[in-house]
Amino acid sequence: GTFQVPLLADSWGGYTGLFASWNSKSLYAWADARYNYFSNDAVLAVPPVDVRAGVEYNIRKRIFFAADLCYHSSSKMSGNGVTESLPGFVNLGLKISYSVNPDMTVYIKGTNLLNDKIYYFGGIREPGVSVAAGIYFNF
Repeated sequence: GTFQVPLLADSWGGYTGLFASWNSKSLYAWADARYNYFSNDAVLAVPPVDVRAGVEYNIRKRIFFAADLCYHSSSKMSGNGVTESLPGFVNLGLKISYSVNPDMTVYIKGTNLLNDKIYYFGGIREPGVSVAAGIYFNF
């Protein structure tokens, strides 16, 4: 869908996009593509093209494998009278989880597995490859 929102006194913007998903008993897959347009995109550091996709596969009743991919095109950021170009990037993530019971899941996941230079917000660079482990509880 397309919409416009007031962002700053002299700025406006929105996006046009497409989302698709497929779900079965053992597989969930999705993809989302957007074209972003903003009158003052350099202030907001919004990439014109943003594409994301993911898949989660139930290997066995309690074991799940997931992968996701995110592509952001290059963008611009400005502040203090200086405009800077931010490179586009691809972020690949993988996750494996085990459902101990309906209320508890343990997992290990990795992000930025391609070790790309990632800038989601402004000039702040995300760390390189990262790995995390954790436990989800449902209350």
